[in-house]
Amino acid sequence: DCNENGRDYEATLTDISSLTLTSICKKSSIYQKITDAVYQNDAILLQFVSQNIDRNNSVFGNFFRSRSSVELFLNRVGAPMPKRIVEVGCGATPWLGVLLDGVERYVATDIMKVARTFPAAPLRDLKSICHQIDPALTSRWDRVLPENGGEAIAPVGLEVHDEVGFETLDIGNDFDFVMSLAVLEHVMDPDGVYRKMSECLCTGDLMLHFIDLRDHRSFDERPLGFLEMTAEEYRAINTENRLRVSQHRALIDQHGFDIISESDHLLGTDGGCHWVEPGQEMTPGVTEAMRERFTGEFRGMSLRDLSTMSVAVMCRKR
Repeated sequence: DCNENGRDYEATLTDISSLTLTSICKKSSIYQKITDAVYQNDAILLQFVSQNIDRNNSVFGNFFRSRSSVELFLNRVGAPMPKRIVEVGCGATPWLGVLLDGVERYVATDIMKVARTFPAAPLRDLKSICHQIDPALTSRWDRVLPENGGEAIAPVGLEVHDEVGFETLDIGNDFDFVMSLAVLEHVMDPDGVYRKMSECLCTGDLMLHFIDLRDHRSFDERPLGFLEMTAEEYRAINTENRLRVSQHRALIDQHGFDIISESDHLLGTDGGCHWVEPGQEMTPGVTEAMRERFTGEFRGMSLRDLSTMSVAVMCRKR
């Protein structure tokens, strides 16, 4: 206790993220020493991970999982990473837009307020994690996320359009890729949104959507509970548009797209959900008795259509 022993103490905090050089292969000695220690110590790496769990509804969900999902579908159809991307419904912090390889223009859109800058602290943690998991993820880091020593960093090339519906935006058609992650189930003008996405792209361009078709009030216990409500009853809730996968497919076709890759997350008879491809046989989890409880148009849909809890679709503009 310096108040009792008469000694003076000094604490030094070294921000290792500001010590990197332009090449990821050339690091300062202190940076290399610390990251080598992290690499050899699972506890330190897991501490980095745990610190990021609650940031922006999980950095891992919004960066690593989303990035891997996008790359999976691009690889499926043999497409390179797009150069000019529009993300529909990016959320409050567009994590995915900061480090996709080779991207020249990334337009992030949402009806909510979207951050133009990223908090520096989680970015520094994320960089450390990326360096250990896959150093290639940091190859563009210093160029896209220039360290300024402050509390926030503005990504280079990120363009934000927020607090307005996507279907009303005037962003041109200089894009080769449109994507969304768990967004299209929420839009209240799905026809307008699909039309706008078509306007953003030219023949041969791609779009990728992950669409969650469950009742968001109860994802697991009653994932189709809202299909038992009449339109009038559901109007008081109205957080999802309740479109089924067949209706999304119809809109995709109507607005000039062909589905070139699809994966459906189907409710099975065992109560669990399983990823299957179109045409792959699987007994639907929704039964005739369950369908009888649904209202309106939902009662006339196929059991497989109703059993589809979510879908991932890669589409090409005709």
